[in-house]
Amino acid sequence: MAESQTAPVLRVQDPAQVHWLNLLPVTSGMSVIKLGATRIEIIKALAIACRRPIACVGGPHGPAPDSLTISYPSWQAAPQKAFDLAVVDEADDLTSLKTAARLRTELKSILAVLKQDGCLVLCLPEGLRNVRMRYLLAEAVAYSGFHAVDSYLCDPSCERPLEVVPFSANPSWALQYLSRPGVWDSGGTLRRLKRILKWFVFAATGIHNPLRGLLLIARRSLLPATRDGLSCYGQVLRQVTAGLPDSGQPIAVLSATSQGKQYLSIYDSRTSDLLAVAKVGRKCYRHSDIVEQEHQNLRLLSPLVSFLGEKGIIIPQLLGVDVSEQTIFFSMKAMPGRPFESTVRPLVKQGDRRRIEELLSAVVERHIFLQDFLTHRSSAAIPEVAPKFFGTPLRVAGRVIEGKAFPLVPFGFVQHGDFSTINIYFDPLRDRWGVIDWESLGRGYPPLVDLFSLLRTVGFRENPRSRSHRRNEPIQSFIDSFFRRNWFSQYCATVVRRYSAACGIDVRIVYDCFLLFILFFYNRYALDEVVVEGFADLYKEMMAYSLRNKSQFALV
Repeated sequence: MAESQTAPVLRVQDPAQVHWLNLLPVTSGMSVIKLGATRIEIIKALAIACRRPIACVGGPHGPAPDSLTISYPSWQAAPQKAFDLAVVDEADDLTSLKTAARLRTELKSILAVLKQDGCLVLCLPEGLRNVRMRYLLAEAVAYSGFHAVDSYLCDPSCERPLEVVPFSANPSWALQYLSRPGVWDSGGTLRRLKRILKWFVFAATGIHNPLRGLLLIARRSLLPATRDGLSCYGQVLRQVTAGLPDSGQPIAVLSATSQGKQYLSIYDSRTSDLLAVAKVGRKCYRHSDIVEQEHQNLRLLSPLVSFLGEKGIIIPQLLGVDVSEQTIFFSMKAMPGRPFESTVRPLVKQGDRRRIEELLSAVVERHIFLQDFLTHRSSAAIPEVAPKFFGTPLRVAGRVIEGKAFPLVPFGFVQHGDFSTINIYFDPLRDRWGVIDWESLGRGYPPLVDLFSLLRTVGFRENPRSRSHRRNEPIQSFIDSFFRRNWFSQYCATVVRRYSAACGIDVRIVYDCFLLFILFFYNRYALDEVVVEGFADLYKEMMAYSLRNKSQFALV
């Protein structure tokens, strides 16, 4: 295979947003051959990570840039024993092979182009039409010369996996994890019955379950894996479990949020307790900067862990870090309790006003203390907020909104920057509150950004049982929380006044701070700091509504 003189200079989305690539320890210099060339985004991602062109069998069917691909008409035409990794992620190229004999022949051709320690990554999408192919592939891989095969289940699919669960390492644990009872806790009777039915289908079919994507990683060699599957995280697992009680065989589930962040959730295989979480960043992708920034912020906060814990505020405790030329991992002890979102959202649906106010007041009191402490008595090393978040103007509803348009607003507060219900953990047994995801911690925020973020993500709606389009729910909740006269907006107004008094904020600038809160999150998504489709438009719509309906703003 011809070598590339220059590395491709492209920048694409994170693997979690692209495909299953967040599972692979693709390293600089690896030679990769791929079946098919219609998935241009995968070719780009592989080329960036490997810093060399990607060989494609079957020719570039789509408009793949010539600098990124080397085309071969068949596996037999490709150099033998020349590649570290073979990728088959376009299932239609395999499903045309109807018999086990033809599949074995194809897989032996793939085996021939791999180096002695090379591996094959093969994924099949979910769907009933692929069940037979799963049976055939599982058998064909085993009999075609590959010596070790690891299987993973991608939930909900290989296309955009939010969880990648190792199946072959501990099948019974994987079955238990993916069919955990928590998924039945919400929804009506019919929805619960459907979920129960799905559970029985999954338990009966195991790896061939049609409801989730299947990922097979097959190694040519019997030698211990060094670059395939989750084995690349072995050092991280050792770091994490070294400081924890004996947990048997730890199991790592690779997860991705809808924002594209990647992390390992490390469980005790005997009790299924969450032991630790490791954040993952590959330096050839943009989210590695976010991972690195969060690690630096947590190091700054680490001397305060004990002090804040005495005040009932838990921040992640670092266990270890591994930084290489291509990747960064850092691990933290698992946060006690459960996400506040999973506590407060059911209360909103039930209309439990007393309990909602009680819990929110407890969070707000702790945040007042935390903000005051970090703003006035913490290390000056806390980074300044990037000027782009408030300096980049947003033009909407005939106005230009930017930070300098609000000269009366003091930009000197230390804020978490993403103080939402999903990033807050509640431990009711010890009455403690934990906060995660500290990458946006910064000095120089306007006041109330964190408070508005908390109140918005409660998800209050005047009519919580009404069925509206999923796209409209955040807007309707935004309007009901901040622009309608109801018990929740009255409570929010009371909290804002109490917060302002405690922090020395003039209530006359609350509306201006509210606009800056929207501007911050709009620019956070619009400037591509975090890739989430549609979120920038969502905040732009919130800004337009706020400007049109200033007289109805309920928090002053």
